[in-house]
Amino acid sequence: MPVATVHDLFVYPVKACRGISLKQVRVSGLGFEHDRMFCVVDLFGSRYPERQALSQRQLPALASICVDYGLKDGKQELILTVPGVTETIHVPIDENSFEKQADVLVECAGKSTTSRGGWSLGVLPGKYIYSALLSSYLNEADVSGRRKLPKSRYVLVRALSSSAARTLSTYAGPVQAPYSPDLSKQREGHGSPFRMQDVNVKLTDRLYFQDMAPCNLASLDSLRALSQEMSEETGKSIEHSIQCFRPNIVVTGGEEFSEENWDHFQIGNEARFRHLKRTPRCTVPSRNPTDGSWLYPQNKLLVSKVLKGMFPEKTKDREWEEQWQGPCFGVHVGCEEGLKRSKYVTMHVGDKVRVFSYRKLREDNSRIGIICTYILSLIMTIFVVFLFIYAMRPLE
Repeated sequence: MPVATVHDLFVYPVKACRGISLKQVRVSGLGFEHDRMFCVVDLFGSRYPERQALSQRQLPALASICVDYGLKDGKQELILTVPGVTETIHVPIDENSFEKQADVLVECAGKSTTSRGGWSLGVLPGKYIYSALLSSYLNEADVSGRRKLPKSRYVLVRALSSSAARTLSTYAGPVQAPYSPDLSKQREGHGSPFRMQDVNVKLTDRLYFQDMAPCNLASLDSLRALSQEMSEETGKSIEHSIQCFRPNIVVTGGEEFSEENWDHFQIGNEARFRHLKRTPRCTVPSRNPTDGSWLYPQNKLLVSKVLKGMFPEKTKDREWEEQWQGPCFGVHVGCEEGLKRSKYVTMHVGDKVRVFSYRKLREDNSRIGIICTYILSLIMTIFVVFLFIYAMRPLE
C-alpha cells in the first residue's frame, strides 16, 4: 500500500541558487535531469577558494538568484534573474553550445559551518561563461565580511557530459577509497572524508555539483513536527519552509520522520530509490531560501538547536566524520541500479510512494539478535554456576 504522496519536485540547475518547482521530472543515476549541472566559482580565488563550487554556506547571496527554464531557437535554456535588475542572464543548456568556451577544473569541496573541518569530493571538468551582471551583483551582494578584499571574477560553470561526472562510490560504499583526512588525497580520489563501507552506494550513483548524493528527499509531515517544536521553543507560531532544506523530492501523507526508515522504495510506476544516509544539516536551513538572510536573527541557529533537542542521538555519526556531523533532516537517496546512465524515467507530483523494505526492520532484527545472544549467554552462565555448585557439594 502507498505510504506517502509526492507533494513537490524541485530541480536546482545552478548549485546554491533558487530551485525550480516542476510538475514532472526525469531522473537517472545522476539524479534529476539538470540538477546541479551548473555552479558558480570564484575564478581567480580573490575572495573564496579558487575554482571551488560555491554554496550558500560561503555566499548566502546566491539564494537570491532566481533560475527558470526558457526556450531560444527551439532549444532549452536557463534564465537567471538577479534582484533589482530588469536585465536577465540567458544560459544555454545543451553541451554543444559550450564547445568554444574556456575549460575549467572545479573542485567539489567545502568547509564545515558547524566544525573546523573541511573536505574534498574530487574535481569535475567543465566549461565556463562570464556574465558581467552576475559577477557585479555577487560582488556587491556579498555580506560575508569579504567585501574589503579585491573583487572576484565570478563565472558560471557547466559540467561536461555524464561520462565525466564524479562517481560517489569513490567516497562512500563498499569500494570507497580508504578514509583519510588528507585533502589532497581526497581531491585525487585516493582518500575519502567518510567511513561509509556499509552505505548502500552503487556504481551508478554519480554526481555533478551535488554535495553528497544524487537526490535528497524530505517530508512535510516531519517539517510540521519540527515547526511545532520551534514554535514551542520561541513562543511564536513558526511555519518553516521546506525549501530551506533544498530537497528534490517532497512527500506528504506519511508518519513524521518515517521516511528515514525507507530502505528500498518506488515512486510512481518506475522510479526506484534506495536509502543512502540521513542528511546532516549545516547553517543553511536557518536562512531565508529567497535571499540568504537569517530567518531568526535573535536565534540564528534555531533549526539546529531544536533538531538536536528532538533527536540528540542523530547528531553524532562517526561515518560522517566531525566536519559533516550535525542534526539530521531529510534523506540522501540513490536511484536504483537498474537505471542506465543514458536512460531516464519520469516522476510526477501526485505519484504514490510504495516501500519494499524498511531499515527499521533490519535494526529491530539486529536488536533482537543481540537480546537473544544475551539471554543465551545468561542461561549458559547459570548452567555453569549450577554445575560448579553441584561439583563442590560435600560428599556423603
